[in-house]
Amino acid sequence: MKKFFTLLLLFAGLGLWANNLQINNVALTDNDPVAKTVMIRFDISWDNSWRDDINWDAAWVFAKYFDGEKPYKHCKLSLEGALAGTGTTHSLVIPNDSLQLEGTYYGVGAYIYGDALGDGTFAAGSVMLKWNYGLNGFESLPEDIEMHVYGTEMVYIPEGPFAFGDGDGTSMSDNSWHLKDTPDYVYIGDYLAPLMINVNGDDQARITGIRVHGQEGLDWDGDGDIDNPRFPTGYKAFYMMKYETTQGQYADFLNSLSESQIIISSLFPNTIQNRFTITLQDSKYVCSRPDRACNFLINSRPLILADWMGLRPMSALEFEKSARGPLNPVTNESAWGNTNTEDLKGIGGEENGEEQPVPLTANIHYSDYYHPALIGGDGGQGPVRSGIFAKENTDRKGSGASYYGVMELSGNLAECMTELFDGGSDRGILDFHGDGEIEYYGNQNSFFYLDQYGNLNVFYSIFAKRYTTISKLEGSWEPFLGARFVRNSPELP
Repeated sequence: MKKFFTLLLLFAGLGLWANNLQINNVALTDNDPVAKTVMIRFDISWDNSWRDDINWDAAWVFAKYFDGEKPYKHCKLSLEGALAGTGTTHSLVIPNDSLQLEGTYYGVGAYIYGDALGDGTFAAGSVMLKWNYGLNGFESLPEDIEMHVYGTEMVYIPEGPFAFGDGDGTSMSDNSWHLKDTPDYVYIGDYLAPLMINVNGDDQARITGIRVHGQEGLDWDGDGDIDNPRFPTGYKAFYMMKYETTQGQYADFLNSLSESQIIISSLFPNTIQNRFTITLQDSKYVCSRPDRACNFLINSRPLILADWMGLRPMSALEFEKSARGPLNPVTNESAWGNTNTEDLKGIGGEENGEEQPVPLTANIHYSDYYHPALIGGDGGQGPVRSGIFAKENTDRKGSGASYYGVMELSGNLAECMTELFDGGSDRGILDFHGDGEIEYYGNQNSFFYLDQYGNLNVFYSIFAKRYTTISKLEGSWEPFLGARFVRNSPELP
């Protein structure tokens, strides 16, 4: 029996100071034809990993197979029987999302993270996920099958209270959420917070107000009763992608889909403008700058990608929690906790993953039409390499990092998230995760919102709202829209 295996990576940066996630030596082993399971074995490593007294980084890993016909299918994983492997002391957790088939529960991916305090390179060998190929419809394991293992770096955001909005009782940034009767931030905790309002919302959000309970959910009509218990309030622990989705990730995504899925759902921007480098060559999507943040992620594209990855879109509350942490807000602050910014003017060196920011002290990049084109590198107006400001021995401000170590929550590309402005999909969004599969015509099939009558509706589109400052609503043009995703923490390790 001969099997052929290939490996695709979702790189979260390839450069000198990037984390260099690598998955190698993929193989299938220990086939059990009775149980219809087989172990997916691989080695995994990434640089600049950490675990401290506050939080840690992790990898979200999932697998798909190609049986000769696109799209690739998502491997349904057994919830038990995975093996952590050797190397860095670590945990391997397969979340139970209550997905089941024929009475058997399965997982769509796994978290991998270090157990010991410290920092440096994470490296684990012979990690094994148990694939229940019977749940994928196979009576026996095919002889010739391509196995693709993907991974993306995540950051753990711990459970706890946080400030939402940036008012100080006297002033606040434009469009910031604030307490109903004063321009002051709202503290989200394990209780029903006071009414908050926003000038951009419908009458309920703008005049009457809404309320948030960190643990129990959203009171979207302000009457004291929870209307949406599955709303992602940001209080509970979750994981967030360390970087914005890269062009390399998006090319891998496109290469796994059928032509009809891509065309019908308009998933390929088909442009070389604004530093977008994915092109179609000989029926394959290739990317010349795989570690550059991916732009043109608008409307349904982010939702479909999140579903395919087994992740979900973030809420505005999760965005502010990930950026600010438990600290008090500063009006008009960026994700590093103050208003001090130094613009990126250009690129030093070839953009091959080792390019450096010009000046070296830059901590933010404005990829929009209001700022001049970059000097050096490929030039132009558009996104740069994810993590480009994270240099050795730089502090939070110098690297442009959030309180918890998430990169480029301010700058590079506008982030897509759900807001709270109206009683439709905004306040009705549910914290369901993607199941790894998308529909025959390319649409997502995992994300829904709850309407005022208690009905589930399909969530069709999401728009980028935040760009350079934490609490300020900032739209953007299509060439400057990006995406990163989150996932609930299955437990507190």
